[in-house]
Amino acid sequence: MTHKHNFIFKAASVLCMALVIVLLSSFVYPVANEVSAKEATSTTVIIPPPYLASAPAVTEGTEIQPEEESVDVSAPVVPYTEEDLDLLARLITAEMGASWVSDEMQLYVGSVVLNRMQHPLFPDTLYDVIYAKGQYSPTWTGAINNTPDERTIENARQLLEQGSVLPENVVFQANFPQGDGVYYEYYDEVLGTTTYFCYLSN
Repeated sequence: MTHKHNFIFKAASVLCMALVIVLLSSFVYPVANEVSAKEATSTTVIIPPPYLASAPAVTEGTEIQPEEESVDVSAPVVPYTEEDLDLLARLITAEMGASWVSDEMQLYVGSVVLNRMQHPLFPDTLYDVIYAKGQYSPTWTGAINNTPDERTIENARQLLEQGSVLPENVVFQANFPQGDGVYYEYYDEVLGTTTYFCYLSN
């Protein structure tokens, strides 16, 4: 084979390779573009980790509000001990412990004590309110030592855990009107006595 033939053969080989490359490029390039387009238009679903699953979506310009502190609804309105519960139940027993007296009247008696604890004219502890000089006669007659029944204990517990059932300015309970007016008047048909629940305007 002459030098001329060798040159022609090599040139033909180069042209064939170039043609193959061009043909392959025209086939591969559209396929690659099609795959890229599908990837671009496909919907990707991202599953958040469990601790983010319930997090609210935040968009641009949205102000993130701090979470409100949770309130323990089971906490008693008046922090109390078992001694406080027993004392309040004993006072209610001495004042309105008769079997015919309604739960409502027992709650009224205990509510006056709680209202006094919150009022600036009276002491701020349950013991000091009940044992304040000249206020509750059972503390000097000895009736405060009578054992309360289960009903009265539960009424006392309700008051300590849920609060007074009377308006906050009803701070008097006696067998005569006092203060700035009578909020409620209770007549005991069995004993023939009247108890007045009275309020202060200020």
